[in-house]
Amino acid sequence: RWDTGQDDVGEQRIEDVIKKPALKLMARCSDGELTSDQMLVRANEVISDIATVTHSNAHESLLEISALGISKGSTLAKVSQRLGIGAEEVVTFGDNPNDFSMLQWAGRSWTLSDGHPDAPKYAKFVTDPHQDDGVAKVIEQLLALPA
Repeated sequence: RWDTGQDDVGEQRIEDVIKKPALKLMARCSDGELTSDQMLVRANEVISDIATVTHSNAHESLLEISALGISKGSTLAKVSQRLGIGAEEVVTFGDNPNDFSMLQWAGRSWTLSDGHPDAPKYAKFVTDPHQDDGVAKVIEQLLALPA
C-alpha cells in the first residue's frame, strides 16, 4: 500500500511493481507503528533476493527500494571506473543505511557521530555531529593537506 498524495490508496504486488521501469520505489509505513530499521528487516526478509532495500532516515518510517545490486556504492564505483578514479582517491560522507555501501567502498569515508548507530561499521572514520559542522571540518582538513 502507498499514499499516492491523493485521496485514494493503491495496492499492488511487489513483484508487479518492480517490473515497471523506475529508478527507485519509496515505501512508507504511514501508521508509524514500525521504525525504518524495523521495516528494513522485514522488507529484506521478503524481497532481498529481488531488490536492494535501504533507508535514509530512521525517524520517517520510509524505505528506499531499487533494483537488485543498485546502491550508492555500486553507482559510485561505476562512475569512478568510467572516470579512471580508484576507490582510494574517493572521499565520502554518510550517516544512514542508504550510505553504507558508499562508505564501505570509498578509500576514505566518514560518518557523523550523530548518524545511524551502525554507520561506524562501514565508514573508515567518524567525525563530529551535524550541528558541530562535522563534514565541513573534515573537508577543511583535507583541503589543507599538501598535494
